[in-house]
Amino acid sequence: MHDPETDTWHNVRRETSTTEPPPLPPRDQVELTPEEAAEALQLMQRQVWGDQHAAWVLAQQLAADTAARELPAQPWDVGRLANWALDNGRRLTAALMPPKPYGFASQYAADLFDLLVYYFAGDEAGFLAQARRVEATALREFNEPIALRGLSIHKGLALLGPVGVGKTLLLRTFAANPIRPFRLLTAEQVEAAYRAGEAGLKAQQALCGRDGRHLCIDDVCTEEKTVKDFGNPDAPMAKLILGRYKRYQDGILPRWATHLSSNNPLYRTKDLPANMPSWEERYGERAVNRLEELCNIIPFIGESRRA
Repeated sequence: MHDPETDTWHNVRRETSTTEPPPLPPRDQVELTPEEAAEALQLMQRQVWGDQHAAWVLAQQLAADTAARELPAQPWDVGRLANWALDNGRRLTAALMPPKPYGFASQYAADLFDLLVYYFAGDEAGFLAQARRVEATALREFNEPIALRGLSIHKGLALLGPVGVGKTLLLRTFAANPIRPFRLLTAEQVEAAYRAGEAGLKAQQALCGRDGRHLCIDDVCTEEKTVKDFGNPDAPMAKLILGRYKRYQDGILPRWATHLSSNNPLYRTKDLPANMPSWEERYGERAVNRLEELCNIIPFIGESRRA
């Protein structure tokens, strides 16, 4: 039922009837009062205008979609990628329980963020220049001389540093980047794939083959040293590094497709706790040499941010 005062329609419950309604009379024989004729005209005008408006909205949307497809793609330069990464980092920390602000505990951590921006943006000159700033900041802020050597945007990343400095968060920030996205796994998940025996064979192949071409292994050295693979002792992480290196040599994987993080250093130092193995002690010299060829080795120094 139409309410002329509010120009709205309302549903009216009608009594059901089994009586067939009478046939409609011919239109030329229907007599309308002036009010009924005016109302009928208004209803018809609204229907016609509504159909035309809907068609106009659809045409505008189609035109906008066509124009968007014809526009050239916006390049992902350093500035645009930095803004994207900051926004993504804020989303990640806002989703934590309890939520936390996204920030950097030190200038060194902020410089490492910028280093990864240049890396994933594919700006090698900027990447190398930023590496020199990272070295200077380490000496100025922590009185710790570091040397970033053999760097290339065509290699992967290996972030090495103590617990709680922000390695995992930094890698998660860039995992879904639009230029070189990668999948983030833990070393324990890699261990589980090898521990599964025959059921894990496909998973093992995926970790080194095309299905796992862009891969980051977090918390390396936290997994079991050896697992039983088809009944034989095996070191899954050493096997993973060597396997991905071989597939890089065979042209299956790009060299930059392998990223890692760890609390353990590559080689033993005099101040390393006796119960904390180096990569060389854990995986052997051959695996460490392959890792240095696959990845940019980047120390992440600083104080732990965990309470």
